[in-house]
Amino acid sequence: MGLWEISNLEKNDDQQWRLHSGNTSFWWDNWLGVGPLANFKQNGGRPGKVTVSNFWSEGQWDIQKLNPVAPIHMIPLILQIQIHNNHHIQDKAIWNPTSSGAFTCGSAWCAAKYGGKTSAITRTIYSITSDLLLLLRSSYSKVKWPPNWPEIYHISEQLIHYTSVQQVMWLRPTVDHVKVNTDGSALDNPGKIGAGIIIRGHEGQFIHAIASPLGIGTNNQAESEAAYIGIRWCIENGFSKIHFEADSKLLILWLTTSSEPPWSLSMLLQKIKTLCQQCESISYTHVFREANYPADSLSKLSHDLTTLTHFNNQLELPSQIRVQIILDQ
Repeated sequence: MGLWEISNLEKNDDQQWRLHSGNTSFWWDNWLGVGPLANFKQNGGRPGKVTVSNFWSEGQWDIQKLNPVAPIHMIPLILQIQIHNNHHIQDKAIWNPTSSGAFTCGSAWCAAKYGGKTSAITRTIYSITSDLLLLLRSSYSKVKWPPNWPEIYHISEQLIHYTSVQQVMWLRPTVDHVKVNTDGSALDNPGKIGAGIIIRGHEGQFIHAIASPLGIGTNNQAESEAAYIGIRWCIENGFSKIHFEADSKLLILWLTTSSEPPWSLSMLLQKIKTLCQQCESISYTHVFREANYPADSLSKLSHDLTTLTHFNNQLELPSQIRVQIILDQ
């Protein structure tokens, strides 16, 4: 069987490239002979689509072009790669196990059958691994995840899943404080939104409740508007010691840290913080929805209302919400 010399193959550990015109992919082809250069990239972001000739000057490697882009520890190896400078000849894949650098017909047929697109498998593996690493690092930030798939798999196999059980319940505020529970409801995002607020004392007693339609907006806008309405009512009615509670982690984050909210909510959040400065004391807690049912139900009730509605007495509330308040106590 004769030998075929081919110039465009899937990446293989035994394959490298003879550089002529420099049309080989800088990141994805095995022109270094140690695998794609993308495997050695240490900083963030996916490599772009550039060819090796982008880093040449007059047929020689240009160190000034390599330094800001290439992995620093790979530059000495790159500089050792010979350039057979000839822009009339495309770069050619060399099969290292044979002295001629050629494939057998069988090898060439397999390469053609499974696609002639250079390094498609390498790019796919790199993309999947990169996305998987982003997911793992965000979900399991305490684990030091390695950059390559075999080690990722090995560590994943050793992880042990622990399930913890946490009691979720509404807790009374401290003496002389009121607790303001708020919630925002959005029928769509963006869509019709509403707010629910309930204020209770340190013995769990009902003080006041509000349900307010808010027009059209986002869920985060509804959460923020509910907080503003609840805190403002407390200040206007002489309650200056407040424990604020909501089931929106983002809202609590915006109120307690320097984290920037979306620009569309920045003025509203600033109004809330300005209100809070009028309080004698104020604290903030994130709570799960199961401990925020009355406010949640009030926010849903708001969709059936046309104006902001105050409830001065617990008996004025719908029976479902009255039951939720009793269960909290």
